[in-house]
Amino acid sequence: MTASPQQIPAFIGKYRIDAVLGTGAMGVVYKAHDTAIERDVAIKTIRRELLEDQDAQSWRERFAREVRTAARCIHQNVVTIYDFGEDAGVPYIAMEYCASRPLSDFLISQRPFDVKSALYIASQILAALEAAHAQGIVHRDIKPGNILLLDAGTVKVTDFGIARVESSTMTAHGSVVGTPSYMSPEQFMASNVDQRSDLFSAAIVAYEMLAGKRPFQGNNSAEIMYRVLNEMPPPITAINPSVPAGIERAIWRGLAKAPEERFPSATEFAHALQMGAGNTEAATIIAPAAPQPSQVAPRPVAGFDDKVLETAERRLARFVGPIAKVMVKKAARRANSVSQLYTILADELGDPKAADRFRRSATDTAISDTAMQLSTSLTSSSGQRVAIDPDTLTQTQNSLASHLGPVARVLVQKASTKADSLESFYRILADAIPDQAHRTAFLRKHLGTGS
Repeated sequence: MTASPQQIPAFIGKYRIDAVLGTGAMGVVYKAHDTAIERDVAIKTIRRELLEDQDAQSWRERFAREVRTAARCIHQNVVTIYDFGEDAGVPYIAMEYCASRPLSDFLISQRPFDVKSALYIASQILAALEAAHAQGIVHRDIKPGNILLLDAGTVKVTDFGIARVESSTMTAHGSVVGTPSYMSPEQFMASNVDQRSDLFSAAIVAYEMLAGKRPFQGNNSAEIMYRVLNEMPPPITAINPSVPAGIERAIWRGLAKAPEERFPSATEFAHALQMGAGNTEAATIIAPAAPQPSQVAPRPVAGFDDKVLETAERRLARFVGPIAKVMVKKAARRANSVSQLYTILADELGDPKAADRFRRSATDTAISDTAMQLSTSLTSSSGQRVAIDPDTLTQTQNSLASHLGPVARVLVQKASTKADSLESFYRILADAIPDQAHRTAFLRKHLGTGS
């Protein structure tokens, strides 16, 4: 059944086998013909040895269940599943046969696609994902090899529903799940996977088309995993200056480490890409050019530590990409504190939901960075100090800890040694609270005012 290309079976089930299309981890893919209705099909089989253990029956049942689920997804950008069966104990799937080449063939040259072609392909990939996700199907292995480009220009995504079975089967045999270069952080961490994992993989494919190389590279799976979990890739616009910054921002959001920071749906991802390219009837969008090193002014605010600004850039880059550097430096000219810096940046995101996610993702960092900055400023300050009784210090520490956590103890001690009045003591501490509402509540509690 799953013999080598030199030993092609005459039939699998009712299907006449005409040629071998390819081989993979699961088995062999054949070009076949349904003689009953005179239709060419593709047959995908599972290697017998993958099912020769104590869990074989459970894998067969899951395979059948997942294939039946995937067969419900009928869409012009999805390879249709026609039939499922077993022949001599080996499960197989009969699918739509497409005269096509995989996207991976076109990426071998490592030359960036033109923006129009990349968006054309990406929009169809995302349309396929939206249709599948609406049926509760998560692909789990979006990669160029599973994206077919037909001669007529249509893009079709294959192996919907099959990847989940393949993942389960391969896991049982101790192998890596998925394709490392295109896996999401949650796949590497063996966390719950939903549709946003597919969007992360789709963002990787979009990046590769526009940059000519994969965003996360390494000599082995461990290196790739580290970069996926901890690093952002080089800016696309630094590699391919023809890419509008709006498109890069959309891809950056698709590559967010945390699923909740990505687009909630494939449709919203596709819309953001089109808007980033200026493809909208409602407005003409002129995407800002990516900043070049010569255009970036020196850090203009002496009051901010370099590490504070670098951390803000890293947090903001998850939402806007490499233009975060310019945005942070501009905001730093207007801000008088770390909390105000983050507030200005959140407001400039424009999208209320994105702004809220940025504030929440930045809170812990803002606290630690503010502590660092306050430590520096308090140490260098001079003047008459106010004596604060131990009970007040303890009460203030407990109050501040409800907003900042354990770092409150350090801040209270430092502020108490440098403040020249009780009011300045509380205002110094309030400035360490990134959230405006919490800062106001703290001041109202201790000074009777929120300003």
